[in-house]
Amino acid sequence: MFVESPYDALIRDLEGWVRGVKAIDDGNNGWEIEVRRILYRIGDRMLQLFKQAKEEWFRVHYGELNRLFERLLSGGVNVTGDKRLVLSSGDLSITINRIKARKVTIRLVPKGLLGINIRVPRLFSEYMQRAALLGWVLSDEGRDEGRPMMFTAYTWQALLWALVHDGWVHIRIYAIDLNDDGITVIWQLRARHKRISKDSAIK
Repeated sequence: MFVESPYDALIRDLEGWVRGVKAIDDGNNGWEIEVRRILYRIGDRMLQLFKQAKEEWFRVHYGELNRLFERLLSGGVNVTGDKRLVLSSGDLSITINRIKARKVTIRLVPKGLLGINIRVPRLFSEYMQRAALLGWVLSDEGRDEGRPMMFTAYTWQALLWALVHDGWVHIRIYAIDLNDDGITVIWQLRARHKRISKDSAIK
């Protein structure tokens, strides 16, 4: 099904971005130098996650994907409903959604992928940091036991989210989405500290 892993194009893009961030000369602006240094460190660690996921894809997940589809085609899987199908094994789960009559999306959730914990220093003034955090709270951010958490399909968004959540941030690859537009990796990020809640932010 895949000539290369679903991570290959994303690895190439992120490698180019990481090289670019490292190469930029900010002159004597110490704050920009520090921001780019932290962005480089976060991006490089995320790149390592991609490469580890690629190894696991060929070692485990690609074969498991084929076995699950073979079970489906041979009638070894009971399908309930006509819009959503879930296949699962010990190493991989697949959710197939039919959005429209001729449009299908597939989500692969590989199991066993480890994330990273990275420490991000405080880079912004209290006013700037609060404004940035409230922006996330009121848009894409959720809560996991009171702690900030976000799923995103955009690597740049994951980088910026981690940048403003100073302290320890956990980053992992959650899923792979396959659709007519191509392949997208879903990141999951968690901050290991408590911040302002959605309710208090709205007030």
